[in-house]
Formats: sequence, structure tokens, C-alpha cells
Amino acid sequence: MKYDDDILNGLVCPKCHVRSVIKEYDNEPKQRRVCEKCGAFVGCHPGTERAMGILATPSTRSLRKIAHGWFDSIWRNKLKRSRYNAYSWLSLRLNMNKNDVHIGMFEEAECRKVIIISASYIKKKNPELYDTLKEKYGDPDSMCNSYED
Repeated sequence: MKYDDDILNGLVCPKCHVRSVIKEYDNEPKQRRVCEKCGAFVGCHPGTERAMGILATPSTRSLRKIAHGWFDSIWRNKLKRSRYNAYSWLSLRLNMNKNDVHIGMFEEAECRKVIIISASYIKKKNPELYDTLKEKYGDPDSMCNSYED
């Protein structure tokens, strides 16, 4: 999906096209950008008002967290040589430019693809890790529409 810079930078809600506002997290020294019309939000990089992605609904945010959990486990557990290599690999699997592979910018469909691709790879390379992550994040097959790599 193609967005303009204001949406990509979290300044405008992709759903409502309303300008976001900065709000504090409850009881935390963090900030987030929020659409006051629909409630979509995204966290900001620590100490800044710069969004970490595109504003998202609760279901999209949840899928982004799960996608990061599965994908980050690949490079954190050394199933790929480095984080850089893992992102390069994922960009090939998603048929995307590596510079465009940023889970914080993904909608639900892309997150589901990341989950299925990452979970399938982990299952082949490290079945024990797969079982641990399945317990933590849920069964990727049941939460995602089928996606063929």
C-alpha cells in the first residue's frame, strides 16, 4: 500500500485522514501519536515525537507485535547471521524492497505474511523454538489466512 509522507511519519491517520496529536502513555514517560477521531495510535521513538510507524487500530497493533515476536526471534536466536541478513531474507520472501520492510508500517495482511513466513522458517530450523513461540504468540496457522511462500 502506498502512503504519503504525513501518513508514513504518523502525522496523519491512514483511516480518517485526520492529523494526529501527541499524547502521553498512562503512567509511562513515553509518548504516542493518536487519531482523536478513531483512536488509532502508534508509539513514538523514546525522547521524541517521531512515530515508530503508521497509526494503527488495536487489531493491527496486536498483529504487528506478534509479527515482530516471530520475526525478531529469527535473528535474536541466530537462525540468520544478523538482523540485517534477516531483513534482507524477509524482503525477498515478501517480494519487497529491503528499505520498505518495516513491520511498524505494515497493515494486517502484511503482518500475517510475516508471521507465516517467519513461523514456517523457525519450525524447519528450530522446532523447539517454534513450540515455545507458538505457546507465547499462538498458533500462526489459526491466526493467519493461509499464505504460501
